Amino acid sequence: MKKVENKISQDELVKLQGISNEMNSCKISISDAEMHKYSLMARLAGLQDNFQVIQKELMDKYGKVSISIVDGTIKEPEADVINP
Repeated sequence: MKKVENKISQDELVKLQGISNEMNSCKISISDAEMHKYSLMARLAGLQDNFQVIQKELMDKYGKVSISIVDGTIKEPEADVINP
């Protein structure tokens, strides 16, 4: 019967610790990315709310028109064409 050591070799321990450290580093990076993602999502939600407020203000002022986000020109909506 083969004698079982009570400790792994120093080389094996170093390899195991290295991989474990890399895995922990990856987990921390993923956590940081998720926190950044959450922050960006909250920021986006606030910007969308602000955009909707401005849209409502413009609709109240100009009516139901199309406004170019590029140059601000206002275009009246096309009349609905009824097919005979």
